[in-house]
Amino acid sequence: MVDAVFELQLVGTFRLTAAGKRVELSSRRAQALLAMLATAGSGERTRLWLQDRLWGSRLGEQAQASLRRELSSLRKLVNTQQAALLQSDHARVWLDLNLIRIDTREPGPLAGDEFLEGFDLPDEEGFEDWLRTERARLAIAQDRPAAAPPQTAVATPTAPLGRALTALALEPVAGCEAECELIAERLLQLRWIRLVPAAAARYLLSGTLRGNLLSLSLHAAANSELLWTGRFPLGSDPAGQVALADRVLVPLRQSIAQSEQETARRSSDANPTVATLVWRSQWHMHRFTREDAQAARQFSTAALALDPDSPEALIQATWVRLWELWVTRAEEGAVREARAMAQKSIVADHGDARGHMLAGIAEVWLKQPLRAEALLRRAVELDPSLIMARAQLSCALYQKLNAAEAEQQLVTALQLSPNDQYHFFMAGELATTCLMQGKWAEALLHAEESLAVRRSYLHAHVAKTNALVRLDRMPEAAAALADLYRANPSYRPEFIDWIPFLDSTWHNFFKDGLNRAAAWTD
Repeated sequence: MVDAVFELQLVGTFRLTAAGKRVELSSRRAQALLAMLATAGSGERTRLWLQDRLWGSRLGEQAQASLRRELSSLRKLVNTQQAALLQSDHARVWLDLNLIRIDTREPGPLAGDEFLEGFDLPDEEGFEDWLRTERARLAIAQDRPAAAPPQTAVATPTAPLGRALTALALEPVAGCEAECELIAERLLQLRWIRLVPAAAARYLLSGTLRGNLLSLSLHAAANSELLWTGRFPLGSDPAGQVALADRVLVPLRQSIAQSEQETARRSSDANPTVATLVWRSQWHMHRFTREDAQAARQFSTAALALDPDSPEALIQATWVRLWELWVTRAEEGAVREARAMAQKSIVADHGDARGHMLAGIAEVWLKQPLRAEALLRRAVELDPSLIMARAQLSCALYQKLNAAEAEQQLVTALQLSPNDQYHFFMAGELATTCLMQGKWAEALLHAEESLAVRRSYLHAHVAKTNALVRLDRMPEAAAALADLYRANPSYRPEFIDWIPFLDSTWHNFFKDGLNRAAAWTD
């Protein structure tokens, strides 16, 4: 190992020196780029990752060109024939960590100053999210309160007005620095969670590394109750690290949400907060009964009345409303009203993936697949662990007759969340995408999977009957149609028209399958 040529100070004012002399970086983004590489576990980031956080407000080609220019300028300052600090290829950018000493990587306590003090990049939400993550991570490592995020006119606040955040402590795991960093980033994308030191946490996420296996456990801080545990093999490359973070976040968020819902349900507080009302609404919503649906609406309405500007109240009220419209196959005007509610939640917090997802669902039902796809892809980008966003994206895709990608989105969603409360919906949609591709046997398998979870799910009955008809298993198809009517006595053929196909050929396809099953005689 050669002696370090460069020294980088990230705590306090940014400062880069070479052989004791300051290296002047006039570009704010050049400083941010070096800081992002220096805080990566291996000193390496992908080009796409850097583009998204440093030039996310620009179009793809413009962001790529901007990164190339910045790297070219930086190399002239930090690379010599004797020492090439900054290196890159077509996909990655990295630092030779043997050539640089970085204060945040040195043993011992850090200075009490703020990480990248006074630093901001106006209009770049991705950078602000990363900066909050790093400040929280360093605060946890030093066991001290996290510094407040930079205050600029355009910065996204950590906790928008009216939002109560669930406090979580993430204990670093030796040997998994890169993975823990990505998990922390993913956690901050969940707008209802904030990272805090262990002493202030409601939940504790800790882990151990044995060989190539990362074991994680979630405990309630108040009584050390184990809420979730999982084991994950480490990835050997950045893509593997991202996949691991997604696999962790899905069950983690579900476990925290279930705990909060149960706590709120048992609460006897005569003057509940917005957060308590929202969690109660969610608890009832996931029970899938008519009485619980009414209770879910009452609690979400009460939360919104308590604070009309609360992002959490807006999101939950919109979600409950959309659920009601889906169950009742509502008219277009009601869907447009729900879309307006979703758009208001986006305004309340543009960085919350759930608002984009809800608006995207409304656009699917309004048969606007291009708008729906854009909103739902944005939701997945903001929060890859938001499984329902992936499932609804599949609907927008098969509206455009892109059944193959729709199927893949659903497969990914089910792999990430095999025990999701909406498993029946995703399996039913998967049956639909398989039918559109002529994969009758697979469609039947997924329809049965959906019905095993929720016996009354109409669309799974429709898919099962059609799959059996196409497989020429007519006695079974007739029996499946009888099951449909037993589970849904109010079923009418026009319900098929509510499936948001743009091409009515597919409505006729499903109706034809049901008619053939009805006309079959032994």
